[in-house]
Amino acid sequence: MTDDAVVAKASGLRIEDPLGRWPAAVWESDEAYTFPVWSGNSWQLSRAGRSWTLPVPEAFRDHESRYVQDDRLTIICIVEVLRAEEEESAIAEDMQKLLFLSLEPKSTTPACMVPDVTFVVEEAEIQAHRLILAMQSSVFAAELLGDMRESATRRVVVDDMSASTFRAMIRFIYTDEMPIKGKATIKRGCKEKCAARRRVDMALDLLVAADRYDLEKLRLMCEKILSESIDIASVIPTLMAVHGRHSCRQLEASCIEYLASDTTVYANVKATEEYKELKESCCSFLAGVTDKVATSGVEDMTLAPPPNIASHLEQLLVSEKGSDVTFLVEKREIRAHSLVIATRAPALYTMVVATNQKEEHIVPVWGMRVAVFKAVLRFIYTDELPPLEEIVLAAGHSVTTIAQDMLVAASRFHLDRMKDKCETLVGECVSERNVVTMLGLACRHNCKKLQDYCMKFN
Repeated sequence: MTDDAVVAKASGLRIEDPLGRWPAAVWESDEAYTFPVWSGNSWQLSRAGRSWTLPVPEAFRDHESRYVQDDRLTIICIVEVLRAEEEESAIAEDMQKLLFLSLEPKSTTPACMVPDVTFVVEEAEIQAHRLILAMQSSVFAAELLGDMRESATRRVVVDDMSASTFRAMIRFIYTDEMPIKGKATIKRGCKEKCAARRRVDMALDLLVAADRYDLEKLRLMCEKILSESIDIASVIPTLMAVHGRHSCRQLEASCIEYLASDTTVYANVKATEEYKELKESCCSFLAGVTDKVATSGVEDMTLAPPPNIASHLEQLLVSEKGSDVTFLVEKREIRAHSLVIATRAPALYTMVVATNQKEEHIVPVWGMRVAVFKAVLRFIYTDELPPLEEIVLAAGHSVTTIAQDMLVAASRFHLDRMKDKCETLVGECVSERNVVTMLGLACRHNCKKLQDYCMKFN
């Protein structure tokens, strides 16, 4: 990460009249703001990067008394992070490759990477990996790795869901990518309206699926799409989808706020066919909506940022749940998952295969410190290295020694991205006393960047 690692934009800024007499003052930031995160020798927000000055809207100027009640002013703000880091993780790309393994000949695929569960959805067969699904979803974990009936079978029948929705959900689990395109520019053409309708319908289906399988990040992303798409045609179907789902209260509040925003809006909604059909079949639901509209208010709900694939994999590594391979390093046993190892570090997986062929159950790793091997596993699972100081403390050796060991380990297991990061760590340790040694290290492991740096070092 660099000095301009976090770039954000404020949208949906609004100041409400606490008594409801005046319309809200609404605005957004004119441009994105960069939060610097480098300060001195440690990663932390500098004092200058902790604050962000934004202008107030014209509707607020000279009318402050409208929005201040009991010396209190409430400002609602949504901050969108546009760029959290420069380099994208390769984990999602590696996990996505697993999705296409069902199309490959089993003879060319490592045994641990072959899909081990098949879902039957609308007569379609959709293959997946128990471990990947279980690490993302507590529901899948209980079904596939727990004591439920599905954990003992390779075929699971899924009812009350379309095959296209289930495929989209599986794709999200593997890639962390939303299978719905972003909101397009508003147009009046029939083609664009149909595309927008399909977008809302898919988001509704995925919202229900995310709630069913406890996929918080997917649920929040669907809620965002649906909140941005609320209109006269979609508000009632959206309210029906979130009805009774406690986790979707914020989306429900957005729908109610839309209905309460103007009397003509609610009148137009009542004229829709969906509303008329509901009036005949589900009066209690509409009565509840009417009550909420009458007593609507902005609800303050703060949501914690949901985890991503890397954090789920890190939790999997720490918990050792579902682990099926044991490494022996400096007389210490370390558990891991052959599926993750094979997907992210094929060179290390060859050691696992060689051990299995000998009918042994523990994979020895010679010539490596425990702390360094744990750092290697951490990188394989998260695409990130632990703080160097943390490894140094655990190993009981100097920063220079550990930095060199990390580079050697990355080269040994052909982890190019880790190797690139370790080159930078070693480069920071180069001095007049060790530059020749560091140059030799760079040449042995084909580290061109480090080699050039040592050659130019004065």
